[in-house]
Amino acid sequence: DRHLKNLILAMGIVCILISIFGVWSMISLACLERRREIAVRKVHGAKVRDILSIFTKEYGAVIAISMGAAFITGYLIMHQWIQKFPRQAAISWWIYAGTFAATVIVIGLTVIHKVVKTARENPADVIKSE
Repeated sequence: DRHLKNLILAMGIVCILISIFGVWSMISLACLERRREIAVRKVHGAKVRDILSIFTKEYGAVIAISMGAAFITGYLIMHQWIQKFPRQAAISWWIYAGTFAATVIVIGLTVIHKVVKTARENPADVIKSE
């Protein structure tokens, strides 16, 4: 049992790291593709927080939809799996709350970092380079 627990823990950590790198690359690509749009918005007077709010709303919707689907699917699968055992553990709400909080923090920090970095570029340089 200990070996299985350690194996599951290691695989869980690897999956989390792969997910974080995937989110990082997805947001980096979105910022790279939208550099010109961000530069034009800045030329027209948008502040960094305005540009950040656009990305935050976009990725907030993605988080809400994906976490809703993941929570429902995860609960149904875990519930079916737990029914097979004579002693059943309750599926606590705090597991979902912690997962949601961790996901929001990771994606939020990634969005903030990449968008602020892209928004602070000189708009003239961005427009000239493209």
